[in-house]
Amino acid sequence: MLPAKEVGGDFYDYYLIDSDHLVLTIADVSDKGVPSALFMPMSRTILKLNAETYHSPKEIMKYSNNLLCDESKDRMFVTAWLGIYEISTGTLTCVNAGHEYPIIMRNNGEYEIYKDKHSFVLGGLRDVPFKEYTLKLNIGDELFLYTDGVAEATGENDELFGLDR
Repeated sequence: MLPAKEVGGDFYDYYLIDSDHLVLTIADVSDKGVPSALFMPMSRTILKLNAETYHSPKEIMKYSNNLLCDESKDRMFVTAWLGIYEISTGTLTCVNAGHEYPIIMRNNGEYEIYKDKHSFVLGGLRDVPFKEYTLKLNIGDELFLYTDGVAEATGENDELFGLDR
């Protein structure tokens, strides 16, 4: 991954937690620069360790959130989307902690912005509940996850592209 302007805290990760469950994560640490870049690997590690312990997205986010609250000395927070994909069924169980909406391209070529109900960001407030939801991905469907850099990209006149563009 290459930063668009300066060092930042965006990251993504994916890994199997058993032979049938793939964890997908995309996240963005608040602000830019060295503090964000340093908070990012800690956030990534905390999420991964909790995913290996708790096999539920809302539990992963709950325990990760509390640890990040303890570690965030500069009031840094993380927006994150985390899903566990059950390979055998195509079921994706997800939590969105203040992150961008996922986009699904269905196998017929139609795009859907999945406007999920966001939970609060990670590292912002201890003991907040996280809302879990499920998506069904069929053979040939594609899932697009991205950070705010996509929607906030600008054209020649410094106009934001937004999701429409």
